[in-house]
Amino acid sequence: MISINPISYTCIQYSLLTDQILKKCSTLFNNNYGIWNTNASLHSNNVSQVGSRVKLGVKRLRELMLFNDRCFLVTAEIRSLDNNQFELIGHAFCTYANYNRLNGNVVWITQLVVSSAYQGRGIAGTLLSMAKNNSQDVVAIGLVSSHPHAVMALSNACNRIPIDLKFIANHAKDIIETSKIPYLSSNQVIGSIFDKISLQVVDTNEQPVSLIKTDFLLIIRKF
Repeated sequence: MISINPISYTCIQYSLLTDQILKKCSTLFNNNYGIWNTNASLHSNNVSQVGSRVKLGVKRLRELMLFNDRCFLVTAEIRSLDNNQFELIGHAFCTYANYNRLNGNVVWITQLVVSSAYQGRGIAGTLLSMAKNNSQDVVAIGLVSSHPHAVMALSNACNRIPIDLKFIANHAKDIIETSKIPYLSSNQVIGSIFDKISLQVVDTNEQPVSLIKTDFLLIIRKF
Protein backbone atom coordinates (compact mmCIF):
# COMPACT_ATOMS: atom_id res chain seq x y z
CA MET A 1 0.00 0.00 0.00
CA ILE A 2 1.29 3.46 -0.93
CA SER A 3 0.49 6.45 1.27
CA ILE A 4 -0.30 9.55 -0.78
CA ASN A 5 -0.11 12.81 1.16
CA PRO A 6 -2.82 15.36 0.40
CA ILE A 7 -1.84 18.66 -1.14
CA SER A 8 -2.53 21.76 0.97
CA TYR A 9 -3.46 25.02 -0.74
CA THR A 10 -3.12 28.42 0.92
CA CYS A 11 -3.84 31.98 -0.17
CA ILE A 12 -1.41 34.45 1.41
CA GLN A 13 -2.14 38.16 1.35
CA TYR A 14 0.45 40.86 0.59
CA SER A 15 1.19 41.89 4.19
CA LEU A 16 2.05 38.31 5.23
CA LEU A 17 4.54 37.56 2.44
CA THR A 18 7.88 37.32 4.20
CA ASP A 19 11.33 36.84 2.68
CA GLN A 20 11.27 33.28 4.03
CA ILE A 21 8.20 32.48 1.92
CA LEU A 22 9.69 34.24 -1.10
CA LYS A 23 12.91 32.23 -0.73
CA LYS A 24 10.91 29.01 -1.17
CA CYS A 25 9.16 30.51 -4.20
CA SER A 26 12.49 31.58 -5.67
CA THR A 27 13.89 28.04 -5.30
CA LEU A 28 10.79 26.50 -6.92
CA PHE A 29 10.92 29.00 -9.79
CA ASN A 30 14.65 28.62 -10.40
CA ASN A 31 14.45 24.83 -10.54
CA ASN A 32 11.28 24.44 -12.59
CA TYR A 33 10.19 27.47 -14.59
CA GLY A 34 12.07 27.37 -17.86
CA ILE A 35 15.26 27.49 -19.92
CA TRP A 36 16.42 30.37 -22.12
CA ASN A 37 16.24 29.56 -25.83
CA THR A 38 18.70 30.36 -28.61
CA ASN A 39 17.35 33.90 -29.09
CA ALA A 40 17.76 34.93 -25.47
CA SER A 41 19.63 38.12 -24.67
CA LEU A 42 22.91 38.32 -22.76
CA HIS A 43 23.25 38.53 -18.99
CA SER A 44 24.26 41.92 -17.59
CA ASN A 45 27.87 40.64 -17.62
CA ASN A 46 27.56 39.85 -21.38
CA VAL A 47 27.55 36.08 -20.78
CA SER A 48 25.11 34.12 -22.93
CA GLN A 49 21.94 32.93 -21.19
CA VAL A 50 21.16 30.27 -23.82
CA GLY A 51 20.50 26.86 -22.27
CA SER A 52 20.59 28.12 -18.68
CA ARG A 53 17.62 28.20 -16.34
CA VAL A 54 15.64 31.38 -15.84
CA LYS A 55 16.25 32.56 -12.28
CA LEU A 56 14.80 35.15 -9.91
CA GLY A 57 16.05 35.95 -6.43
CA VAL A 58 13.96 37.11 -3.48
CA LYS A 59 14.59 40.81 -4.13
CA ARG A 60 13.61 40.56 -7.78
CA LEU A 61 10.52 38.49 -6.97
CA ARG A 62 9.37 41.16 -4.54
CA GLU A 63 9.94 43.90 -7.11
CA LEU A 64 8.15 42.14 -9.97
CA MET A 65 5.41 40.19 -8.18
CA LEU A 66 4.59 42.30 -5.11
CA PHE A 67 4.37 45.74 -6.66
CA ASN A 68 1.33 46.90 -4.65
CA ASP A 69 -0.77 45.79 -1.67
CA ARG A 70 -3.34 44.09 -3.92
CA CYS A 71 -0.84 41.40 -4.85
CA PHE A 72 -1.16 37.98 -3.23
CA LEU A 73 0.23 34.46 -3.44
CA VAL A 74 -1.47 31.06 -3.71
CA THR A 75 0.68 28.08 -2.70
CA ALA A 76 0.46 24.30 -3.02
CA GLU A 77 2.39 22.28 -0.43
CA ILE A 78 2.81 18.63 0.47
CA ARG A 79 4.05 17.22 3.76
CA SER A 80 7.33 15.36 3.47
CA LEU A 81 7.38 11.84 4.91
CA ASP A 82 11.07 12.22 5.72
CA ASN A 83 11.07 15.23 8.05
CA ASN A 84 7.36 16.06 8.51
CA GLN A 85 7.97 19.48 6.89
CA PHE A 86 5.88 21.06 4.17
CA GLU A 87 7.44 21.22 0.70
CA LEU A 88 6.36 23.94 -1.73
CA ILE A 89 5.37 22.22 -5.00
CA GLY A 90 3.46 25.00 -6.76
CA HIS A 91 2.63 28.67 -6.55
CA ALA A 92 0.80 31.44 -8.33
CA PHE A 93 1.60 35.12 -7.80
CA CYS A 94 -1.46 37.24 -8.54
CA THR A 95 -2.91 40.71 -8.37
CA TYR A 96 -6.36 42.21 -8.73
CA ALA A 97 -7.75 45.62 -9.65
CA ASN A 98 -11.10 47.32 -10.01
CA TYR A 99 -12.18 47.48 -13.64
CA ASN A 100 -14.76 50.21 -14.04
CA ARG A 101 -15.75 49.33 -17.59
CA LEU A 102 -17.34 46.08 -16.36
CA ASN A 103 -18.14 47.18 -12.78
CA GLY A 104 -16.05 44.48 -11.13
CA ASN A 105 -12.58 43.20 -10.41
CA VAL A 106 -10.02 41.70 -12.74
CA VAL A 107 -7.48 39.14 -11.52
CA TRP A 108 -4.13 38.79 -13.24
CA ILE A 109 -1.76 35.84 -12.77
CA THR A 110 1.76 37.26 -12.78
CA GLN A 111 3.64 33.98 -12.23
CA LEU A 112 2.61 30.31 -12.28
CA VAL A 113 5.01 27.49 -11.39
CA VAL A 114 4.50 23.80 -10.57
CA SER A 115 7.32 21.43 -9.61
CA SER A 116 8.20 19.07 -12.46
CA ALA A 117 7.73 16.13 -10.07
CA TYR A 118 4.07 17.01 -9.53
CA GLN A 119 2.94 18.21 -12.94
CA GLY A 120 -0.11 16.72 -14.61
CA ARG A 121 -2.09 16.45 -11.37
CA GLY A 122 -4.33 19.50 -11.75
CA ILE A 123 -2.30 21.59 -9.31
CA ALA A 124 -2.04 24.60 -11.64
CA GLY A 125 -5.80 24.61 -12.21
CA THR A 126 -6.49 24.52 -8.48
CA LEU A 127 -4.02 27.36 -7.83
CA LEU A 128 -5.75 29.50 -10.46
CA SER A 129 -9.21 28.62 -9.20
CA MET A 130 -8.22 29.78 -5.72
CA ALA A 131 -6.76 32.97 -7.20
CA LYS A 132 -10.06 33.67 -8.96
CA ASN A 133 -12.07 33.02 -5.80
CA ASN A 134 -9.84 35.23 -3.65
CA SER A 135 -11.55 38.36 -4.97
CA GLN A 136 -15.22 39.30 -5.17
CA ASP A 137 -17.10 40.31 -8.30
CA VAL A 138 -14.46 38.96 -10.69
CA VAL A 139 -15.34 39.89 -14.29
CA ALA A 140 -12.11 38.76 -15.98
CA ILE A 141 -8.97 36.77 -15.20
CA GLY A 142 -5.87 36.58 -17.33
CA LEU A 143 -2.22 35.62 -17.64
CA VAL A 144 0.57 36.03 -20.17
CA SER A 145 2.00 32.66 -21.17
CA SER A 146 3.20 30.84 -24.26
CA HIS A 147 2.72 27.53 -22.48
CA PRO A 148 -0.42 25.66 -23.62
CA HIS A 149 -0.79 23.86 -20.29
CA ALA A 150 -0.88 27.18 -18.41
CA VAL A 151 -3.62 28.39 -20.76
CA MET A 152 -5.56 25.15 -20.27
CA ALA A 153 -5.18 25.41 -16.48
CA LEU A 154 -6.72 28.88 -16.59
CA SER A 155 -9.54 27.58 -18.78
CA ASN A 156 -10.23 24.79 -16.29
CA ALA A 157 -10.22 27.27 -13.40
CA CYS A 158 -12.90 29.25 -15.23
CA ASN A 159 -15.14 26.22 -15.88
CA ARG A 160 -13.85 25.98 -19.46
CA ILE A 161 -15.58 29.14 -20.65
CA PRO A 162 -14.74 29.45 -24.38
CA ILE A 163 -12.10 32.03 -25.29
CA ASP A 164 -13.91 35.15 -26.50
CA LEU A 165 -11.69 36.98 -29.01
CA LYS A 166 -14.13 39.88 -29.24
CA PHE A 167 -13.97 40.35 -25.46
CA ILE A 168 -10.16 40.21 -25.58
CA ALA A 169 -10.06 42.77 -28.40
CA ASN A 170 -12.38 45.11 -26.50
CA HIS A 171 -10.84 44.85 -23.04
CA ALA A 172 -7.28 43.41 -23.02
CA LYS A 173 -5.41 46.70 -23.32
CA ASP A 174 -7.52 48.47 -20.70
CA ILE A 175 -7.25 45.53 -18.29
CA ILE A 176 -3.45 45.50 -18.64
CA GLU A 177 -3.28 49.25 -17.96
CA THR A 178 -5.66 48.90 -15.00
CA SER A 179 -3.65 46.08 -13.44
CA LYS A 180 -0.42 48.17 -13.52
CA ILE A 181 1.91 45.17 -13.83
CA PRO A 182 5.51 46.48 -13.98
CA TYR A 183 6.67 44.29 -16.87
CA LEU A 184 3.56 44.62 -19.06
CA SER A 185 2.25 47.47 -21.17
CA SER A 186 -0.70 47.78 -23.53
CA ASN A 187 1.85 48.89 -26.15
CA GLN A 188 3.15 45.30 -26.19
CA VAL A 189 -0.22 43.95 -27.37
CA ILE A 190 -0.25 42.96 -31.03
CA GLY A 191 -2.36 40.73 -33.25
CA SER A 192 -5.04 40.71 -35.88
CA ILE A 193 -7.87 41.27 -33.38
CA PHE A 194 -6.21 44.53 -32.35
CA ASP A 195 -5.51 45.62 -35.96
CA LYS A 196 -1.85 45.76 -35.00
CA ILE A 197 0.51 43.43 -36.86
CA SER A 198 4.00 42.34 -35.90
CA LEU A 199 6.65 43.93 -38.08
CA GLN A 200 8.98 40.98 -37.38
CA VAL A 201 6.78 38.45 -39.19
CA VAL A 202 7.40 38.27 -42.94
CA ASP A 203 4.72 35.70 -43.83
CA THR A 204 1.31 37.32 -43.26
CA ASN A 205 -0.15 33.84 -42.73
CA GLU A 206 1.91 33.62 -39.53
CA GLN A 207 0.59 36.84 -38.04
CA PRO A 208 -0.55 36.33 -34.42
CA VAL A 209 -4.20 36.69 -33.46
CA SER A 210 -3.61 37.87 -29.88
CA LEU A 211 -0.11 38.28 -28.50
CA ILE A 212 1.81 40.23 -25.87
CA LYS A 213 5.37 40.72 -27.07
CA THR A 214 7.57 40.36 -23.97
CA ASP A 215 10.87 39.10 -25.48
CA PHE A 216 10.81 36.47 -22.72
CA LEU A 217 12.30 33.76 -24.91
CA LEU A 218 12.06 30.29 -23.37
CA ILE A 219 12.19 26.67 -24.43
CA ILE A 220 8.69 25.24 -23.85
CA ARG A 221 8.71 22.00 -21.90
CA LYS A 222 6.18 19.89 -20.01
CA PHE A 223 4.18 21.92 -17.46
